[in-house]
Amino acid sequence: MHDAAGTAAERTALAWSRTSLAVLTNGGLLLLRHVTGAGGALQWATVGTALAIAALVVVLGRVRAQQVRNGGTQPPGPSAAVVVTLGFAVTVFGVFVTAGLLVF
Repeated sequence: MHDAAGTAAERTALAWSRTSLAVLTNGGLLLLRHVTGAGGALQWATVGTALAIAALVVVLGRVRAQQVRNGGTQPPGPSAAVVVTLGFAVTVFGVFVTAGLLVF
């Protein structure tokens, strides 16, 4: 049973890492798209938001993987504050990306 918890924790960590990489990639693609243009503050706000979300996802992923490792077969899920914070951050990122695509 201990092996199952270890592989579940590893899968959890990998999933959160992929999410973080996807957010960074989206921010990077938007930056790359406008690297020659005058993106200004919106462009840097988008990149900064992508970096902040990616960092948050990495931290939350490590915490979640540790919970899975220590929690047996039914570890506690993420708190409502974590879900709301991450959801809000991704929404803000989406607004910045949409604005960046429409403006430039």
